[in-house]
Amino acid sequence: VAQTIGQVAVGAAQQAQVMDRSRMIVEEQDHIITRIAQGSVRQTHSIEAADSVFQGRLAAAIRQVEGATVASDEAVSTAVQAAESGSQAVSKTIVGINTVAKTANQVTHRISEMGKRSHQIGAIVQVINDIAERTNLLSLNAAIEAARAGEHGKGFAVVADEVRKLAERSAKSAEEISQLVGTVQDAANQAVAAMEENDRQVQQGLATAGDAEQALSGIRSAMSQVGGQMGELQAAVSDLSESSLSVQDAMQQVADVIEENIEATTSLTSSHEPLQHAIEEIAAVAEENSAAAEEVAASAEENSASVEEINAMTKSVNAQIDEVIAAVQSLTTLAGELQAAVAIFQLAEEMDVPVPDERAYALPVPNSIVVGNGHNGHNGNGHNGNGFH
Repeated sequence: VAQTIGQVAVGAAQQAQVMDRSRMIVEEQDHIITRIAQGSVRQTHSIEAADSVFQGRLAAAIRQVEGATVASDEAVSTAVQAAESGSQAVSKTIVGINTVAKTANQVTHRISEMGKRSHQIGAIVQVINDIAERTNLLSLNAAIEAARAGEHGKGFAVVADEVRKLAERSAKSAEEISQLVGTVQDAANQAVAAMEENDRQVQQGLATAGDAEQALSGIRSAMSQVGGQMGELQAAVSDLSESSLSVQDAMQQVADVIEENIEATTSLTSSHEPLQHAIEEIAAVAEENSAAAEEVAASAEENSASVEEINAMTKSVNAQIDEVIAAVQSLTTLAGELQAAVAIFQLAEEMDVPVPDERAYALPVPNSIVVGNGHNGHNGNGHNGNGFH
């Protein structure tokens, strides 16, 4: 019964230790859950700050970039249209300049022809001058001959005088025509020079217009490329806006999960408190049971020891009676052995040699020779009682 009660006490003590370890584990889990809850709160604040940045600065920046890309795309489209219109205007200008150049070439050709004709007129005027001089000479000869003819040559002298006047008028008219032709030739030469300068300016204008057309064509091509790039940029900004919305949704989902974790940790913390109290109560009960079992075991051991001691005393009395009888029978043998031991000591002293260790000459003392009231035949006031060795 005492052994069983002792086992119960040991089990109760082990149970108390297990409950104490369980209480420590629950406390550690409570600390871990508290740290998780604190981390979840910090994560919530971080998510809220990031969401504020997304909804505030980043969203505003994306909207500004979207507005800028739209405005830039419109400006590029306007510039492309302006470049196209400018290119068309330059093309028309080139066509007009070419037409003017052709007309100027024709005018120059006509003026050149007029100059040539004026030279021909000058030659004709020279012929007229020659004819007038010859006519004047002939009229002079006729006047001389009329003067020689006397009275009969008066009529011929009048004709000769008229012919002379006509020759003088013809010479004067030829001179005027010659001066006029010279003026026309000078004007024609100046006109030809001006038309040549105009043609040179027209050629320069054509070259400049051609360069302008090429430049406008390059601008139009570059603007078209920029327009394509702006379209790609606008698409990228749209994708970025959609991605930011997706990120914002994901952050909201993370915030929801964190909120659920906070609620779960709060619930776990709330459930751990009664669990910890229950474990503490169970541990206290286990400790009380262990103490009670130990007290019961101690009482049982004391009772068992009393019974065993009475039995031992009875057995000891019987054994002592047997030992007294056996001791009387062994005295003779012990006397001889004692004499032999004394002889060994005397011989060692005479020879001045070390006395052998007591274990070398100790005589075996049988239990039957020991007499006394000790436990198991070894009671008395000595180390092994007051019996005989």
